[in-house]
Amino acid sequence: MPTLIVGSGSQYTTIQAAINAASDGDIIEVQAGTYAEQLTIDKQLTIRGPNSEKTGNASDRIGEAVVTFPAGITVTAPSLITVNVSGVTIEGLELRSNDYLINKFPYLIETNKVNNLTVRNNHMYGGEVGIYVLTSNDKTVNRSGLLIEGNYIDGGPYVNSKFNRGIYVQSTAGTIQNNTVINTNIGIQYLPYANPVGGTIRGNTVSAGSIGLYHNYQDKGAAPVTWENNVVSVAQNDRAGLKSQVFDPWTTPVIFRGIELITFGDQGSGNAPQVTFTNNSVNADISGTGYNSTVSEGLRFSNPYGNGQAIFNGNTLTGWTVRAVNNQVNQTSRDFSFSFITGFTDDVAPVTGTNATNGSSTNDTTPTINITAEVNSTVEIFNGNTKLGNATATGAGTYTFTPTDLSPGTYNFTARATNAAGNVSVNSGVFTLTVDTAAPSAPIITGFTDDVVPVTGVITAGGSSTNDPTPILNITAEAGSTVEVFRNGVSLGNAIATGAGTYTFTPPTLNPGAYSITARSTDGAGNISANSTAFSLTVDTGVAAPTIFSRTGSDNAPVLTISAEANSTVEVFRNGVSLGNATDITEGGTTYTITSSVLTDGNYSFTARATDRAGNVSVDSAPFNLSVDTTPPSAPIIVSAADNVDPIQSSFLVDGNITNDTTPSISISAEPGAIVEVFINGVSAGNAIATGPGTYTFTPAVPLTQGNYTFTARATDAAGNFSASLSNDFRLTIDAVASTPVITAITDNEAPFTGNVANNGITNDTTPTINITAEANSTVEVFNGPTRLGNATATAPGIYTFTPVTALSPGSYAFTARSTDVAGNISSNSTPFNLTIDTNAVQITFNAIVDDTGNSASDFLTNATSMLLQGRATPGATITVTVNGIAQTTTVTSGNT
Repeated sequence: MPTLIVGSGSQYTTIQAAINAASDGDIIEVQAGTYAEQLTIDKQLTIRGPNSEKTGNASDRIGEAVVTFPAGITVTAPSLITVNVSGVTIEGLELRSNDYLINKFPYLIETNKVNNLTVRNNHMYGGEVGIYVLTSNDKTVNRSGLLIEGNYIDGGPYVNSKFNRGIYVQSTAGTIQNNTVINTNIGIQYLPYANPVGGTIRGNTVSAGSIGLYHNYQDKGAAPVTWENNVVSVAQNDRAGLKSQVFDPWTTPVIFRGIELITFGDQGSGNAPQVTFTNNSVNADISGTGYNSTVSEGLRFSNPYGNGQAIFNGNTLTGWTVRAVNNQVNQTSRDFSFSFITGFTDDVAPVTGTNATNGSSTNDTTPTINITAEVNSTVEIFNGNTKLGNATATGAGTYTFTPTDLSPGTYNFTARATNAAGNVSVNSGVFTLTVDTAAPSAPIITGFTDDVVPVTGVITAGGSSTNDPTPILNITAEAGSTVEVFRNGVSLGNAIATGAGTYTFTPPTLNPGAYSITARSTDGAGNISANSTAFSLTVDTGVAAPTIFSRTGSDNAPVLTISAEANSTVEVFRNGVSLGNATDITEGGTTYTITSSVLTDGNYSFTARATDRAGNVSVDSAPFNLSVDTTPPSAPIIVSAADNVDPIQSSFLVDGNITNDTTPSISISAEPGAIVEVFINGVSAGNAIATGPGTYTFTPAVPLTQGNYTFTARATDAAGNFSASLSNDFRLTIDAVASTPVITAITDNEAPFTGNVANNGITNDTTPTINITAEANSTVEVFNGPTRLGNATATAPGIYTFTPVTALSPGSYAFTARSTDVAGNISSNSTPFNLTIDTNAVQITFNAIVDDTGNSASDFLTNATSMLLQGRATPGATITVTVNGIAQTTTVTSGNT
């Protein structure tokens, strides 16, 4: 069903333009604003203002869509809205007549011969007639489907116009209900003619200057018409200002009539018509100032009056100067008498006093029946067709009747008056009264209605919680009872009947806490029931925010764990979007979980919101932030190591270096924020420490022993992803002990004797070569005693030689060697290698021959063929003796002989 929008900046700026563009069945929504235009509706449309769901006098109506006459109208009887077709709805507007049209007889809504017209929830001001529904006085044209409902019609100055009506309806059947009509000459006028479909006029509030409820021209053959539960009062009219300028104003006093019945049943053909007036209230009081009436009548039967049946039940007429008038001036031969049962008086506790309500109950078996009739009449009282007796006059036009004891049951009382002239009235309307002496059953509190979001609706379970501090209690009890409600034993007041045997009660605001609610009913007869079964109810208007305190599961499908009020509904949001409700781990517990759907890499903020059983909604929890990262970090890089132990310290040892630092510091580059695990020879040794964005150091917690080590590292990022591979291998040799060198020999390079000289040997070489074995790549220092001579030179891995740069003086030497390996370890000195340097020539003397035979033992002449030469030489020298070219050698072993 298309909707056309009218308003400033909208699709249409005038209502008539939207009507012209619309098709049957469309809705035209009129936004707040003022529209100075006359409307002609010739399509089946709904014209809807902003207040279509609020009665015309509702205090909470919002900005109005005001439709008013345009300036400059000169014609008489202009219409603001003219309806020419059936099936039209006009609702939620404000309709106004301009003051300059005060004498032009303007109509606000005018129709002619239409069906299914709905006029509802409009606010109307001014106008000769507010709602004017016509059939052009054509009694052969009958229409139906009328609904005039919830309108507020203020005649304003037109209260002083003889032609003013709030609502005027000709031969169009339907319902006129719950309207407020004030400041009118005639409030509601209904002319059914011979319409075979009945009409109902009910629940309206009318303030009129001349006639409140005006029923005329109900012809023979017409369907019954009902006027019920209407409230009528007299409108004030000082006739000043604009009131004096209206079309055909009143200038003389008028007689006010609360209800007038005229031209009834004297025309047409068919069955006599019937009209029923039930439970209407007329206050005809004109005792104050500002009224233009000197006489007020509660009820008038005017001319001509045919044979129709007018039934009056339970109506209240107060404030009148004349209660009822039969003014059949055109039928002087037809006399008139009347009677009304106005109520009864109950003298039996707990409910006593006068009751005017038809259909009531009483526990008084001898109730006093109260009747109004013409003065000096004889008034008979009947139950059905059975006469009970005659009433007793108690005043001018008032009578009472007290029956003998009545058994429990229902009685249909009527009254019939015979006036002093002998005229007999028709029976009054039936006044039904039930005599009931039995206590009703205890009420049942069936639940309550919660009107406070988010959990609303009817809740039937006792012991429930609600965040509605004024929950509506739902009660079943005997129909027509007065149901009293108690909270913790204290009366709160009476429930309101919502149907036959159903009641509701809204308590005063309840503070948070537990309550026990009971109900007790008093039936219409005054009998009191036992208390109902207690209904337990807890009012809870607050709930604490949940707490998301942990997560488990895979990073991209985390399981969140939440703490919240027991029995809550915990809704979880991811980046503001609902994931659904968490699950209570244990029924009635306070721990909830929810598993997220699989997440892509990115940052996520999870919050939770709790709704407790009472419907209270907490604020959102503190965010639980989660970064999903399924991409492994790059492998770390071991960059270098630092040696912090003397004598050789280095901040940049590289792969393959040797160090004497048993706790070297390893420098690593890895993804910022990662956990970097370090492995030594494949075994985890702990985690490195971040020293800056992407830089880490690791120092072994336990000193490393001598040996070769391979360091590797693996990164785990903040999301728990391991690097795809380990870092590069970084090899270090831990060498904290230096080996002691060994002087293996000293080489004599000086003739005549060259080669190795044994320990404690002698050489004439003042720059002998000292041969040493030591740890490869060491620095080997050579000493003579404590005196350092210099560093040896490596000739091969682990082989070193040292040749003094400066010739050594003759003498004794104790050579030692000390090595410093590449790790900086310094060995102890080697075992001394003793050497004597002797550069003096060997002195040889022969002293004797053994045996020197012959004449002299010292003449070196002998006849011995073998002999021993004796002489002196340098100790340790090797003596070579050549005899006839054959050399023999010996070594001086002791002393110098």
